[in-house]
Amino acid sequence: MKVRGEDIRSYGPGKFSTKLDSYVYQASLDGVDDEIGSVEELGWYGVIWGLGKEGANDVDEIAQKEHGEPLTKDEFDLLASAAAIIISEDSQGFVNVQYFDTRGEGDEAWEAIQKEYEEYYEGEPEEEEMEENPRRKVHGPGRSQMESRTERMIASLINRIQGIANELEDNFEAGEFSDAAADASTLEDFARQLYDLLEQLED
Repeated sequence: MKVRGEDIRSYGPGKFSTKLDSYVYQASLDGVDDEIGSVEELGWYGVIWGLGKEGANDVDEIAQKEHGEPLTKDEFDLLASAAAIIISEDSQGFVNVQYFDTRGEGDEAWEAIQKEYEEYYEGEPEEEEMEENPRRKVHGPGRSQMESRTERMIASLINRIQGIANELEDNFEAGEFSDAAADASTLEDFARQLYDLLEQLED
């Protein structure tokens, strides 16, 4: 696994360890190379087999457009040089991102995750048992990528809106409204994203 550089900014309190992790997660909402599971099971896992400089530039654009700040040099270099990136999200919404130096290391980590899920699915109830107890819901390997992606997009948007709402509340209690215009712009952007998501769900 890659060693992070010195200038990898912490995300602070929240669902991510670093700001870079949050940008990578946001980029993953547009799709990953492979994915397995869901947050209702052992967690959702997605893998990206190397972004390269072009992919790192795309993430940098997300950072600048959505958050008003570019990637640091260490963040860009970590992202561009990673041969594999594995993203995971648990039932509490916490996200972990791992960056691997080589494709072999990434393959080994991804195969371990797949094996863990294979063992998990083997222990799931059979179809007859499901009919007798319909409350037991199974999301096996047949779970569609659209279901998983939509679920994660909704969770991500909800968490981001909650974060803005908390900032607005803190500003109100402190009597600080200097960032009111920026907050309104951010909320307007979230509203547009929610509208786009609803259109996808209708399709």
